[in-house]
Amino acid sequence: MKNSENRIVVTGVGTVSAYGTDDKALWKAIRDGDSSLCHKNLNQLESPQAVRVNNFRASELLGKKGLRFMHPSSLFLSAASILALRDASIDVGTIDADKLGIVVSTNFAGFKMSAQYDQTTITEGPRYVSPMESPNTIANSPASYLAIRIQSRAFNTTISSGSCAGLDALGYAMSMLKNKKADTVVVGGTEEWNDEINWYYKKAGLLPKKHFEQAGKIFDLQSSGVLPGEGSVAVVLERLDVALKRGANIMGELDSWNSCFASSANKDTRIRGFIRCMDNVIQKSNITKENVDFIVSGANGLPEQDEIELAALNKMFDYNQTPIFGLKRIIGETSGANGLFQLFTSLHAIQNGVIPSSAIYNNSHNQRKNIDNVLLTANDIFGGISSMIVKKLI
Repeated sequence: MKNSENRIVVTGVGTVSAYGTDDKALWKAIRDGDSSLCHKNLNQLESPQAVRVNNFRASELLGKKGLRFMHPSSLFLSAASILALRDASIDVGTIDADKLGIVVSTNFAGFKMSAQYDQTTITEGPRYVSPMESPNTIANSPASYLAIRIQSRAFNTTISSGSCAGLDALGYAMSMLKNKKADTVVVGGTEEWNDEINWYYKKAGLLPKKHFEQAGKIFDLQSSGVLPGEGSVAVVLERLDVALKRGANIMGELDSWNSCFASSANKDTRIRGFIRCMDNVIQKSNITKENVDFIVSGANGLPEQDEIELAALNKMFDYNQTPIFGLKRIIGETSGANGLFQLFTSLHAIQNGVIPSSAIYNNSHNQRKNIDNVLLTANDIFGGISSMIVKKLI
């Protein structure tokens, strides 16, 4: 049994998604495999279509002051974090700011303004760039806005490691808490969708060139590419002893995290690297692969990427016994926020004892069972691989 000072638990969650800030509606859609609302909100004139945030008014949560120059990714993160802190019953006005840390995962915050700054500098000259937009040119602008809002002073870190960023941010926060760099950490993943990111996705070959209706079909060789998405999930993490001391509601435990890198683009090398990463994270948790009750995959509908993950999962697990679920057909590819959406899914599965209906699971749906251990996985086209074990607190 781990010492309570080394056990990291989740005590609050907040979301901004296609369902606005309604956690229950988001979980219901994930549980039932229902993408109808998300896909009804797709802009039919947009090419490619993307799953957008809806029913979201930042001023209702953040007030009107200081929002003018905040971009969507910053607004999403700040709102989700405020909701997570409320859910954790933490008052930012009374908490010790020197013991409150922030870790943010995002890959494209700042991308839009960086591109626009370059264009303005080249076409009009450097004197014509907007000084008020300058903070929005860097990837850590969402984290900076959040730190100002909640007055965090322990540490502030932004992680941009591709599809693995969300899980890596959680792993980093776990390490900081175990080393007592803070008592409480807000971990948030956030991304927005805009023309500049659209351009990047197209150049990277991630988007469908035709058959847009086939986008985002995970573990499907007929998938035409990724279905872009946007949004944010934030969680409050604490050491178990701190959470118990203040009588917090504990949603689940982050037990272990591991990251690997496959330096070769060779398919077999990538598969072996993926298996090694999962094996390491399971060993760190002192469980066996047979103890894994549910897998929340980072698959995104990019066939060459999903093929590696599915092959690794099939070699390591019996899919007739261990359900595998990917949620990006429902929420879209949210890049830096993916890992936090995966964590959101695992926490609700643990609390409700429900496997989402679209999980690969012996042709059956909504299997209700005792879910104690959930494996989260992620891999990127550049070779990065991350895994995490989330547990029911016992």
